Amino acid sequence: MKDRGRLYCFFGNPGGGIDMDMVNPYVTNAAFSLDLYLKVLLFVEQGRWSGGHGLLGLFAGLSKRSKAAIRTRFDLLVAENPDYIFIRHHIRSETSLKEFEWDLDVLLGNSSSAFVDFRYSFDRGVGWFAGFWELKEALASRIVELRPEMGSLVVNEG
Repeated sequence: MKDRGRLYCFFGNPGGGIDMDMVNPYVTNAAFSLDLYLKVLLFVEQGRWSGGHGLLGLFAGLSKRSKAAIRTRFDLLVAENPDYIFIRHHIRSETSLKEFEWDLDVLLGNSSSAFVDFRYSFDRGVGWFAGFWELKEALASRIVELRPEMGSLVVNEG
């Protein structure tokens, strides 16, 4: 696998199963970072900050051109990564998500409230979250495409 570190908390727990002590903070921070990337992109496009934490709602506020560019980049990243065959198989065999696919609309819809769900999981139970790295990379690419001078502020992992 390309990056065993980010998958450890989901697939590499030596005791078996998922280590929620690692998953909850990972997902909380990952979802919040997607929230911030979307808000930066909205600010670049519209010149104003957007509120809320729903990934789907923030994404819906983007221009048609940005949504198309992000979808294209996301699909390319998924298609290029052989790890997704393993991950999809694992999700289908180890969870109740038997129809899991790497579809941006479905992932955004299911992961939309992940920041709040996982941040307050002690009180409300955990939610659902997938597609972080690919969406982050696609958002970062679009931000840099629109505002090249922001390239040093957007962190990309190879």
